[in-house]
Amino acid sequence: MRYLLPTVAIDERPLARWTQGERAVLVLWVPLVLFAVAFQLGSRALFDPDEGRNAEVMREMSVSGDYFVPRLNTLLFLDKPFLYFAAGGVAVTTLGANEVAVRLPGVLCTLALAIGVGALARRWWGGQAGALAAIATVAAPLPLLYSQIVIFDAMLTLWICTAVGAFYLAVDEEEVPSAQALAARWALVGWTAIALGILTKGPVALLVPLAAVLPWALWRGRARRIVARGAPLVLVAVIAPWLWAVSRADSDFLHYALVTETWSRLTSNELKRDAPVWFYLPVALFGILPWSVVPIAGWRRVLAAWRARRPEYRFLLVWFAVPYLLFSLMHSKRVHYILPVVPALVLLSIGLWMATARGDRLPGVRAAALVWLPLGLAMLALGLGFAPRLLARVDGATPETVAGVALALGAAWTLSGAVALASSRSLVRAFCALTLPPLALLLFSSPLAAVIGERRSARELARLIESDYGRGIEVVAAEAFPASLPFYLGRPLVLESIDGDPLRSNYILRRYPQMLDDSGPLRSPRWLAGAIPDCAMPRAFVVRRQDPELRELLAAAGRPMNEAGRGFVVFGPCAATATEVLEKMPQEPGAPLSPAPVLPAKAIQ
Repeated sequence: MRYLLPTVAIDERPLARWTQGERAVLVLWVPLVLFAVAFQLGSRALFDPDEGRNAEVMREMSVSGDYFVPRLNTLLFLDKPFLYFAAGGVAVTTLGANEVAVRLPGVLCTLALAIGVGALARRWWGGQAGALAAIATVAAPLPLLYSQIVIFDAMLTLWICTAVGAFYLAVDEEEVPSAQALAARWALVGWTAIALGILTKGPVALLVPLAAVLPWALWRGRARRIVARGAPLVLVAVIAPWLWAVSRADSDFLHYALVTETWSRLTSNELKRDAPVWFYLPVALFGILPWSVVPIAGWRRVLAAWRARRPEYRFLLVWFAVPYLLFSLMHSKRVHYILPVVPALVLLSIGLWMATARGDRLPGVRAAALVWLPLGLAMLALGLGFAPRLLARVDGATPETVAGVALALGAAWTLSGAVALASSRSLVRAFCALTLPPLALLLFSSPLAAVIGERRSARELARLIESDYGRGIEVVAAEAFPASLPFYLGRPLVLESIDGDPLRSNYILRRYPQMLDDSGPLRSPRWLAGAIPDCAMPRAFVVRRQDPELRELLAAAGRPMNEAGRGFVVFGPCAATATEVLEKMPQEPGAPLSPAPVLPAKAIQ
């Protein structure tokens, strides 16, 4: 028997007393989680700008075969390293250029993370605890939602947490020669994971694992094990080939990566992502439910474990607290930045639940239930029409669609909260009840996500261009860049821009003068002035709806306009274009061709 508090006995194998029905419920829960993860991978359009941009980099890697140097619209795109793009590029090569392929790396990384978290829980508390921790990791709101989004953080989280876990195992080994050799191997794994994280998203993959592990390793007096037998040298060996390749493409890359993309994010608001120091408090509370409230409700047990110098509990507290503080003090903040601390709270919560004797009240269950229950009732009220203005506020969705999603989510969340409220002494029922709401969110919100996806994507715009003008037409994005349009067209665009800002790339923005070439993919306003009246070359011009000056110039040149959704309009080839293009276009008989337009003065400065 072990004790967290003198009055609470901890059964070392509490799960051995589960009934056969309880085991069956958990066995059935696994395919439900996997179904939720896979449910809409290929149905929801890519959200612009981030998903569309990243997917296009993956597609271009697949086409070119160059998986080392990322390119966007054929331009060097070194805002982030190559590894995540390369994984997506391999998936595109295998499965084709579609939504499933580009979302697959995030899903696989989240599942791999769950396996690793489960393995650590198994080491501490047994196999069944490992199963709970693995399911809980996937079903926590933040990992579940970000497994579906084509950004770097699911992969980055996998590498950071692998490094943290490996360093823990290195430090935790006993002081005997055979154990020290094993510790050195774990250190090697940790530094390899850091290297892969750097190749995914940069130096943050070095900062976060060391911040999470070093305080705990120093407390144990075994910090040297992290660098045993020259383990950090593997980091240099892994990242050096990529640094060499990318430095050949841009000799100034290291300065950009270390100063602009890393130091500026940490210390300033240069990239316009500042937020208050308390930003991550609500993010962690709601994004890691129920595992954010379990340690709070069980604080007496947590405090007793700390005072008892229980290594795994101290380690988990440091893993969460130090990176959380670091992220809170950083100027640049985004919701997904705290993904690497989610497993710490999951493991801490599972440990507290496993340390609860059968029949005793599980910490945090009622608190989490009292979050989901009112949220569910509020969603039911919305679905029943008690807040009619809110039903019409979701852009592009009908009130009926919003109401249907609200009713489904409200029913699921209310049921989950009610069951959890009545199940605070049943681990299996409480676990299923409290992991259901995020799964329901992913499953039941799919009609709404599909509508929003079409509004925030260029998928329909690509279909319009191909159906009206043919697949071979040159597409010119004039002072605009619908990020997913080249992905859905299957080819780069011709981009005209005064400064490169439409690409939303800090790297390209700073190198615009060097990349500007009127025979390349990035062209000047002066080139556009000549291209607008040029009817010899079949072109379709994509323009922002809120750009009246360009729209007037294109209309004056005799180019017919097509509506193309919320943010953009398309001007097709003018009336004097080749016959095969004319057959696909609505005609405007008698519309004269205007002389070469004069662009606004601000566009040619």
